[in-house]
Amino acid sequence: MSNKIKVLDNGFVEFVDKMGDDKRVVETARISYNKSVLSNDRTLTKQDISLLNSLIKNGHLTPFEHLTITLHIKAPIFVARQWMRHRTQSYSELSLRYTNTDMEFYVPNKDRVSEEDIEEINKVYAIVYKTYKQLIDNNVPKEVARIVLPVGQYTEFYTTINIRNLMHFLDLRLDKSAQYEIRVYAEAILKIFEVQFPYTCQAYLVNK
Repeated sequence: MSNKIKVLDNGFVEFVDKMGDDKRVVETARISYNKSVLSNDRTLTKQDISLLNSLIKNGHLTPFEHLTITLHIKAPIFVARQWMRHRTQSYSELSLRYTNTDMEFYVPNKDRVSEEDIEEINKVYAIVYKTYKQLIDNNVPKEVARIVLPVGQYTEFYTTINIRNLMHFLDLRLDKSAQYEIRVYAEAILKIFEVQFPYTCQAYLVNK
């Protein structure tokens, strides 16, 4: 699987880095019984896998806080604002106060809105983008000119999160009641989770 998964029309979720692995969960869990043994062998035994499942099934989730993952996200601003309500993640976001960037805007597909609605959405985007450029050309500071831009504009950010909180994020954002546009980002994250922490992800899916 590629480190970058395309989402919506112009968005993506990209794996950047991680700390820890599935073995680290059971190592940190066993310190409770003074039985933790750090090993260069990162292969999980049947007992390790059983412990992973037991931890999630019984809600003993602290050991999963010792794993973290960093992702690079490109998403519409309205998705990012829903996302950043999860205050257990650390964020660094692109700022139009400091940079000029080619702007992209989210356009829902025909499963979400009609062709006529798509035309109207694109008309509005064209108007606000033209206005923004005119303000910049008139030497209006970028931090002021950006006020006309819509929440459908794409932004980019990095997020770092521990796996306990990632599983909570997925609980909420994979739910059928979650808005479609953030749910598809959660689906992409789940694919990355499965690759980077396969046994933990499997235990999560089986026991959640």
